[in-house]
Amino acid sequence: MVHKYRLVKIYPGSPTRLGIIWSDSVLISLYGKLPDNNTHWEEVIEKDYEIISYTNTIVGGTYTIGVEFLSNTGYRKFAIHDLNAYNSITNNLVYVIKSFKRLSDGEIFTVGDKVKTSVDKSFCSIYNLEVIANKLIIDCTHSYLANKENINLLLDIQHIKKPLFTTEDGVDINNMDSVYYIRNRWLEHKDYFIYHTTATKGSVSTGHLYFSKKQKAYDYILLNKPKKLFTTEDGVDVFEGDVYYSINNILECSTQQAIIGTGGAMKDKLFKDFSTKEAAEKYILLNKPCLSINDVKLSLDKSKKYQYHNTTFINLIKLVKTKL
Repeated sequence: MVHKYRLVKIYPGSPTRLGIIWSDSVLISLYGKLPDNNTHWEEVIEKDYEIISYTNTIVGGTYTIGVEFLSNTGYRKFAIHDLNAYNSITNNLVYVIKSFKRLSDGEIFTVGDKVKTSVDKSFCSIYNLEVIANKLIIDCTHSYLANKENINLLLDIQHIKKPLFTTEDGVDINNMDSVYYIRNRWLEHKDYFIYHTTATKGSVSTGHLYFSKKQKAYDYILLNKPKKLFTTEDGVDVFEGDVYYSINNILECSTQQAIIGTGGAMKDKLFKDFSTKEAAEKYILLNKPCLSINDVKLSLDKSKKYQYHNTTFINLIKLVKTKL
């Protein structure tokens, strides 16, 4: 990287024109070394930044450089175009830098932003911005290490990429990360299958539940899936919140919703439960007393001995007597 220096004081053997700017290579070729102090030459700091906004430390509020705003007194509007010059004139630091643009790539950074640097693998936050001798000083957690290793934070800092989303177990997911998910409305459909995918910007469904690891998804299912309460007469498992059809001891059918405490030892055995209304109605049809012995006789074909048999009716009469 080329460094440039400006002549600020004439001395024996120096150029005769104040303000002349030479590169470090020219100075070395002429004098054999670079200036070791700022008495005669000062390094020219070329701005690679532009202040975008600033904050009033007394009354608060964030303002844009060069844009007029109402003064503290409320009587006039004014705009600050050079924050450093304004603070120097007023001899205070009422206005401090809020954000700046890096001119080399147009990236904008703001106090409070989470950034990463090459001096440490961990992330850090910008907590202060200040201009000293035309150089932007960036204060962050890594500032000490950066200064120690002579790293220019203005060129070095990078924004942390915003994740596509955060999983149910609190892990930030970026583009092309591996994730596991449970489908939307998994509880309603009792779909406990765990799916695997690669996260991309267009493939994320807001309805699915995403997890960083398969075990995390499995643990979530175990914790949140409905508990089986009982099994109906037609062999269907009933879970909390399910609708089922219950028949009482006089064969009346009613619609019920399963809640904790339904079924098992607490379930009244006088009731018969079914998963569908059709299955309940079929049970009633097959079990509700509604035919007399004569009704049965009339429904049989007398010409067919295997249907119409006197012994059958004798046994049928005996059965009816036990029910009376």
